[in-house]
Amino acid sequence: AANVQKIRPSDFASVPVIRHVQDYLDVSAPIFSEGRTVGFVRFRMTSSSVSEALKNLAVSALVQALLMIAVAFPITFLVAQRFTRPIKTLVKAAESVGAGTLDVDMPPMDDRNDEFGDLNRSFHGMVEALKESRNRLERAQQRNVQTAKMVAVDKLANGVAHEINNPLASILGFAQLGKQKLSRFDGETIERDEIAFLDRYLGFVETEAMRCGQIISRMLRFTLSPEQQMMPTDVNQQVEQFIRMNINQLAQSGVTPELRLGGSLPKIDAEVISLLRVFNQVLSNAIKAMPGGGTLRVSTFTKQESPEAPFTNVVVEIQDTGHGIPSEIVDKVFDPFFTTGEPGRGTGLGLYVTYQIIKQHGADIEIVSREGEGTTVTMTFPVPMPPVLVMGEDPDDTSKPAEEV
Repeated sequence: AANVQKIRPSDFASVPVIRHVQDYLDVSAPIFSEGRTVGFVRFRMTSSSVSEALKNLAVSALVQALLMIAVAFPITFLVAQRFTRPIKTLVKAAESVGAGTLDVDMPPMDDRNDEFGDLNRSFHGMVEALKESRNRLERAQQRNVQTAKMVAVDKLANGVAHEINNPLASILGFAQLGKQKLSRFDGETIERDEIAFLDRYLGFVETEAMRCGQIISRMLRFTLSPEQQMMPTDVNQQVEQFIRMNINQLAQSGVTPELRLGGSLPKIDAEVISLLRVFNQVLSNAIKAMPGGGTLRVSTFTKQESPEAPFTNVVVEIQDTGHGIPSEIVDKVFDPFFTTGEPGRGTGLGLYVTYQIIKQHGADIEIVSREGEGTTVTMTFPVPMPPVLVMGEDPDDTSKPAEEV
């Protein structure tokens, strides 16, 4: 009979079954041969060995990264010194040259025989060529400026001669008429009307001589000075004086003047010498357009911009019966240095200066021309607005000045 030993529950409590538990990484795979399983492969590794391997791998990777950084830094520095910095220097120098500064701070690279050295030497050669080209251009510009000054002096001289020619022609005509009168004087008696005639023509000579002086004075002040002394001016009076001063020149050219002056024209603000200069320029062009003689019609009248406009304009219209202006050049007659005359016979500044004077007076000028029929020059001058008294003020009360609106 078998011996059966009875074990009490208290005996299990005092017997240790498992003293230590350790984690494993257990991997197994079957081995097949001819469709049958012939065995198994089993790999077992403790978790502590896996952690140790991973730690060693991380340390190795860190060491390799530090070594790569230590090696890459000097290589990067050398590359920057060798390639990147010359490129930046070249870009900066190119920007300076593009901005017009040819004195660039770019050291030469004579010690380099690579592409950067070739590029550096080519760039320096280009800069030197640009400097030489600029120097040649500056010398040429200086020569052009000197030539322009000489041309300007020549044109100014022609302009002065052109401006003075009209009053000198009047002086010559009046002097010739005076000499004719004196040639008929018998040395004993002289009629009162002849004395009045001579006095009148000598007055014209004096006026024209003073006008020559004023023209020269204005030329010395560049004529178109913005500081012009405007004053209330009677247009009809200036037109009549202008025709009287040029009556001999008109007669010698076979031109008959016709005046159609409006009555009771309001005065305009104008500088008399400049206004007469405008009239003389238009007259000179009209006489040239009528080499065989003709009619010069001068009209003055008032005109409103619109029926609702409260202020009128004074219009001076000068019309000739000359050969007219070709339609393709009418729009160019006010351009500076534009002339249809022969070389050396005109400056091309007459109508340009006329246009500037008209604009300085706040006026407008218009030319309408038809070939074979004649030309009409219309000048429209604004009438200055009179001061308006504030309601309640007595215009006869001089105790304080009236307030202008």
